[in-house]
Amino acid sequence: MSKNIQTAEAKLELVSKFLQYAHVANVSYAMLYYIYENAENKKSKS
Repeated sequence: MSKNIQTAEAKLELVSKFLQYAHVANVSYAMLYYIYENAENKKSKS
């Protein structure tokens, strides 16, 4: 029952698309961090 996984023959377009999705996810988490940080700063100044 061996699986035939051919990672070396993956299409470059598919790999590129996955990389773009990873970058978008990373940026979205980073932006949420700054939003939460600014919200906490506004609360502490009030």
